[in-house]
Amino acid sequence: MVSTKEVKKLVWHDVDSEEEYELPQDKRMFEDGEDMELAVTGVVFDYLVAMGQIKGLLLHIRIYSRMTRDGIVGGKRHMETGAITGMCGDGGNDCGALCFAHAGVALIDADVSLFTIKVNLM
Repeated sequence: MVSTKEVKKLVWHDVDSEEEYELPQDKRMFEDGEDMELAVTGVVFDYLVAMGQIKGLLLHIRIYSRMTRDGIVGGKRHMETGAITGMCGDGGNDCGALCFAHAGVALIDADVSLFTIKVNLM
């Protein structure tokens, strides 16, 4: 899902066919049972929440990227719907989401002792 500063509309960009679709057309594709997996940015996620359209798309979203702290919290709330979720972050402001996800991975560019890892898992 992409949105640009030049274009004030939300479109899906199909990475396989390079085609772009507007949201009403996408809804028909989901209703027809097409198997689709989506990636959204934080801006797009916030837009879908604000427009009340996130619920119908949530189980198709596999990748959340460039999320703000508020977006991560909003994402956590939507994860409570029962979808199996994974989260990857730096372990800073996203600690809550990393703990909430079924699988949370913190990518840290520092030496970490095995003892620290065991303590954090408990």
